[in-house]
Amino acid sequence: MAEDEYIRPGTTPETLAKLRPAFADAGSVTAGNASGINDDAAAVVLMRTAEAARRRLRPLARIASWAQAGVDPAVMGTGPIPASQRAVAKAGWRLAELDLIEANEAFAAQAPAVNRELGLDAERVNVNGGAIALGHPIGASGARILVTLLHEMARRRQGLGHALHRRGHGHRTVHRGSISIMARLALVTGGTRGIGAAIATALRDAGHRVAVTYAHNEDAAARFRAASGVPAYRWDVADYATCVAGVGAVVAEHGPVDILINNAGITRDSTLHRMTPKIWGEVIATNLTSCFNMCRCVIETMRVQRFGRIVNIGSINGQAGQYGQVNYAAAKSGIHGFNKALALEGASHGITVNAIAPGYVDTDMVAAVPQRVLDKIIATVPVGRLGQPAEIARGVVFLVAEDAAFITGATLSINGGQHMY
Repeated sequence: MAEDEYIRPGTTPETLAKLRPAFADAGSVTAGNASGINDDAAAVVLMRTAEAARRRLRPLARIASWAQAGVDPAVMGTGPIPASQRAVAKAGWRLAELDLIEANEAFAAQAPAVNRELGLDAERVNVNGGAIALGHPIGASGARILVTLLHEMARRRQGLGHALHRRGHGHRTVHRGSISIMARLALVTGGTRGIGAAIATALRDAGHRVAVTYAHNEDAAARFRAASGVPAYRWDVADYATCVAGVGAVVAEHGPVDILINNAGITRDSTLHRMTPKIWGEVIATNLTSCFNMCRCVIETMRVQRFGRIVNIGSINGQAGQYGQVNYAAAKSGIHGFNKALALEGASHGITVNAIAPGYVDTDMVAAVPQRVLDKIIATVPVGRLGQPAEIARGVVFLVAEDAAFITGATLSINGGQHMY
């Protein structure tokens, strides 16, 4: 735009005070304290989650609720008060939880009245100016305030918003709706126990939507679902066809995957001269081929939406090697090479690919190590203890953040100083 058509050069408090009331001789509403009528355009596209997934589109937000309320036309500006209370209650929220509110204020007196009655923090209302500052596009005001709200919430990375829009219909005033920004969807393989469960919980607590996979242990999955509220899906990540079907089910229910954590892994330890092709293949398939399977299922959508975060969980034994683990070490070492190549492919599409190489962490897998062997391992860790799953999870939360976009192709070693290179 070349200029703001609503600015009136030379306006002073004195000239505003001389303006004629618009509705009643003793009224206070004038052209100076009401919204101006401006040219504007705005558009929004509404669709079901399943349709957005089919089109490989990531929704900006979801409509959490809407409500309407009628008030006496003599106090039409108060319509947003009862309607907001209803809409927020329907969403299961509290007004105090709202991050931002965009209100279509028609008159200057309306804003403080609504804010006061609803107990809203004025610092969260119309943060870029309301209709009095920006103008009132007749016929497009609802779309305008919604688009303004969506983009400001995305810019601030805030999750709950509320749009107040008053519309006159005869003898009532109608107000609608509450929305929530669609948080990024993270999918964690092997996510119901140990490091995977810690990662899933940390991502949930960081504000992401999360789904997890598991292979066999139904009891552990049930306990995790009950404790975390995170949905868990069963499939074999070593099998490409089941990954396609499983990811498809997640996408159909929750939308496109934005964040992928390849954490699933197994051990089948044996020295090479006794190792069978079967246990070699099982470890390679679950620990390494699964990274291909899962990344292949999400990479196209990530490229289209120009955003993606992939973190593959490697291991200190993929860096330093370990006696009796040629299969495990080969698979985990392969992850590090896989990451670097995929990071190069994804960089220009907003996709980062990184690895975390944990040391020995207090999980069921490590608990299976004989105590005498474990004692010897701990003796080689400079910090003198096993790691905790939550310590690995914090590294994942860091790498998948929106502002971690300059970190790709990296391996973060979290091992208590046991191996440095």
